[in-house]
Amino acid sequence: MSTQYNKVYSNDDLKGLNLTGTDLRNCLFETCNLSNTVFENCDLSGSKFERCVSDENTFTSFCKAKCQNTEWIGCRLTESNFNNADLSSSEFRTTRISGSNCRDSHWDDCRLDDVDFSMVDFDLASFRNVKVLRVKFKPALVTGTRHFLRLLKQSKTAKHTIFTSGTELSPFIEYCSREYRLSLLLLEIEQLGFFSKLPRVLFASVIGLVSDFGHSLKRWVASSLILISMFAAYFSMYKSYVFSDYTSAWHHALLHFINQGQFGAATNGPVQTALNVLGYFMLGILISIITNRFVSRW
Repeated sequence: MSTQYNKVYSNDDLKGLNLTGTDLRNCLFETCNLSNTVFENCDLSGSKFERCVSDENTFTSFCKAKCQNTEWIGCRLTESNFNNADLSSSEFRTTRISGSNCRDSHWDDCRLDDVDFSMVDFDLASFRNVKVLRVKFKPALVTGTRHFLRLLKQSKTAKHTIFTSGTELSPFIEYCSREYRLSLLLLEIEQLGFFSKLPRVLFASVIGLVSDFGHSLKRWVASSLILISMFAAYFSMYKSYVFSDYTSAWHHALLHFINQGQFGAATNGPVQTALNVLGYFMLGILISIITNRFVSRW
């Protein structure tokens, strides 16, 4: 039996209209062109959007709209505004909203099947009990070292928090989990006094710089090579009577970085000890990266 809708809209019926605050519950939007259409504060509960689009360089606004239990099938609404929208218990299939703003939006209990979330701003969005089947995702905002450093000069910092209880291993869910953990850490640190906060901020900042908080193997490799090269430069300049050229000094630094080198009277000093300690420190971060990227998937 076919679903009975209160009203059916199609083609250019709503193009460019300002429908702020309109009651549009249980309506069918079929092949609609929603370019520059405003649904702010509308009640769209139970409605269905099928093959709806917005033209390039236009926008569609669902800001603060009630969109619970809606269906979105084959839609292309890129660069739209879903800020503060409630999309709980909705279903999205073959839909693209890339480049959109979805700050403080609610996606609890949604089903996401072949949805393009590339470069979507999900600051403070909520994803509880979401079923993720296929999602194309590239984050627009990622919590980074700068957020921890901000804690040194202000009591609070902007947090990009996404909550989820989903179990699917996809880049989207991994991003949600990562942002949630980092946000909890930021919240914990910002409650401390300055002198208690300082070492934790500096430690978290270093971890962020050299490994993207235990998630980037490429950044870890680059950071390790930079450290080795810096120490090699020191050895070649100030221990030139021991090393004939920069290459031999670099090889010496590499061996001690991985704690396989031999200590000598000429190099066994504070700098050499610091290099060994950094080697152990970076080894610990490498283990963290391996755990995050591989072991946690088992």
